Amino acid sequence: MPVTTAAAAYMISAMKSLQVLFPKMLHVTCFAHGLHRLVEFIRSEFHEGNLLISKVKAAFVKSTARRQLFKQSNPDIPLPLEPIVTRWGTWLQACDYYADKFDAIKSVVDYLNGADSECNQDGKKSVSSVQYSTRFGIYKS
Repeated sequence: MPVTTAAAAYMISAMKSLQVLFPKMLHVTCFAHGLHRLVEFIRSEFHEGNLLISKVKAAFVKSTARRQLFKQSNPDIPLPLEPIVTRWGTWLQACDYYADKFDAIKSVVDYLNGADSECNQDGKKSVSSVQYSTRFGIYKS
């Protein structure tokens, strides 16, 4: 009888314990959970790209004026994506977006007045320290 669970350490341990009582039990970790763990690993390996995404997200989420400035400067480009860590794959989608639209994002963030908020300062610092190299969140500082 197959049992599907998350790939969490406590689930693996619990299934090993249960296999003593049910020797024919087959433990299968959920493929979606495995993919999520892979994305989390990728996100942890690309710290600069993750920092860029989070700082620019914070700058645009907190200000309607900044969102309007982005729309005026780039009418054909949607606003920067707002990845949610608990929603699987949104971070990779954001990486793809930032890789494709990096120059547009950088021009708007560079235009913002860094003295008016900590978000602007963090966004400018993050954009200026990261150089775009390839797609899917691979950035080099």
